[in-house]
Amino acid sequence: MKKLRKCAFCNKRFKVPLICSGNNKEPSVFSKRKTCSMKCSKSLANTRRAVWGKDEMQFLEDFVGTMPLAEIVRRHENIRESRNWPARSKDACRARINKLNLCLDTTECLCLKQIAKILEISRRRVYRMEGAGLKIAYKSKSHNFVHVNDLEAFAEKNMQWFSGAKFDNLFKLFYSADLCRQIVRAYPRRVALILQDKPAQPILCTTTGKRYKSIYAASLDKDLHLSRSSIFRSLQAKVTSCGYRFEYIE
Repeated sequence: MKKLRKCAFCNKRFKVPLICSGNNKEPSVFSKRKTCSMKCSKSLANTRRAVWGKDEMQFLEDFVGTMPLAEIVRRHENIRESRNWPARSKDACRARINKLNLCLDTTECLCLKQIAKILEISRRRVYRMEGAGLKIAYKSKSHNFVHVNDLEAFAEKNMQWFSGAKFDNLFKLFYSADLCRQIVRAYPRRVALILQDKPAQPILCTTTGKRYKSIYAASLDKDLHLSRSSIFRSLQAKVTSCGYRFEYIE
């Protein structure tokens, strides 16, 4: 069975491709294509596509790199009616950003979950930073985002919240070696001796030698002559060292 259809772009009649031939019970199924060729299909799509204005492209340039693409699309949807902008999908915004040679990397703005993962600290501590004065840039349905500059300003005044973080992890966020060095020296990662009948208390290094350190245990009120490597191995493997069990203090 032959079926003809008029092209939606050039008005030329073309043969519609047959998908499935029919029988006595079911009719034949034809393709739903509306153009005679791929060239006409692309030309039709270009005519229906709304043109990007200068103010729209300036909007993308202002927010790209500071927040995720989903948040940019949501803000565009909120203000498009007041500025008479057409509706844009997420794919349309991504395609226009690529044509403008802009980078979608959101290194300037991170969510609290990403900060906890980079610093290798608990999420609970990062969430408590908001109550301590950390400025939230914006909130989505499931995440709170923070600008790196605001996080660095918070770290300069509240170094205790980053206690125990490694220098390399801090440097991934702040790119300031002086600030990272100050945090690591002022608030190093603390180790506690865990006993069944006594509360966990941090251990202190009282004297330093070439190979061993005299570790003072406040809960036992005595020095533990253990090497730093043995304590580190017990922490990594979560096993006892010379009969003692150690854990990191959050």
